Amino acid sequence: MLFVLEPYLYFGNSTNNYITFPFKDFSQIIVMKNNSARRRFENLLFFCNIAIIQQNILNGGTTMELFYQHLIRGMPVDAETKKNIVNLVSEKNNYYFQTNLATYILHNAFEGNETLFNLFKEVYNNGDSNESLNKLNNFLHIPNGLLFLGEEKRIFLKLSIKGGGEIDLPVQMPLTVMNNDMVYPSDVYDLLDTKVKLTNRLIEYDFIEKAKDVKGLSEVIYSNIFKN
Repeated sequence: MLFVLEPYLYFGNSTNNYITFPFKDFSQIIVMKNNSARRRFENLLFFCNIAIIQQNILNGGTTMELFYQHLIRGMPVDAETKKNIVNLVSEKNNYYFQTNLATYILHNAFEGNETLFNLFKEVYNNGDSNESLNKLNNFLHIPNGLLFLGEEKRIFLKLSIKGGGEIDLPVQMPLTVMNNDMVYPSDVYDLLDTKVKLTNRLIEYDFIEKAKDVKGLSEVIYSNIFKN
């Protein structure tokens, strides 16, 4: 639990009715304990950053271009890379990676064409216009991809993978596609929130470290809190 690592004050033992230590003794103890706690928070922040990086990789943040170039543009890759690409795209429990890949492919297919994008919004919002959907597919010219309406009139991008069959990629709302925004599971946002809290805590320790070097400041703070 994080609260046990907070900066804290040491008192005398119970036989002395918890009389506070003189500042000289107290300051040595608190500096030592603060430094120890600070190192723990630094370690927590390090592992938090590692977890964020891992989540970004798992959800496609650093690999979208590679997948796009191979699956859509036909860029050659070695056999091992191709096998890994097919396995990752086809993984059933990989919703966020799949939908982020669909966003990346469609964003590049639109190429900023406002007319095409408005047609896409029409199809997405209505969900029952086969004529508009067919027209959109004809204009997009995704070599091995085809937009279609799935269950509950949701739009999917059916992607044919050479040597890997077909995979239906869930398509995000138009604004997400237009901005080429990635979506993440809630765990990622929890990690980002934790990172902010840990960073703020380390800033407090940094203030404590600097304050002790200001002549008289530590003594004033100490004396105003605890009277000997």
